[in-house]
Amino acid sequence: MLRASTAASCAPLAVASAEHHKDLPEVPTAAESGDKGYEAYAWTGVFFPAKVPAAIVQRMSDQVRTVMSSAEGATFTGNLGGAVFTGSAQQQRNFQLAEIEATKRVVKSANIQIE
Repeated sequence: MLRASTAASCAPLAVASAEHHKDLPEVPTAAESGDKGYEAYAWTGVFFPAKVPAAIVQRMSDQVRTVMSSAEGATFTGNLGGAVFTGSAQQQRNFQLAEIEATKRVVKSANIQIE
């Protein structure tokens, strides 16, 4: 998507994050373009069944964080236009729950129905 947005035939209007994208510093954020409060992210996480012991979740989280924070992991993610989140499992959970609530508000305000 980043390559398409930098093509001569495509001019990005805004980035959906709260901060400028490192590869598109001249492109304003949605808030700077007049859409105050708008943020949208594509994200990926590692999830476990509810009853996995906390020690195992912590160990796996630490290992994934180590790999993704390495030069190779950061480069891989950066080449896709992303950034590595290095927070805790609880921080990821809080982020996910906030994303769910934000999506619910959009669905409700737009009166989107399940088909």
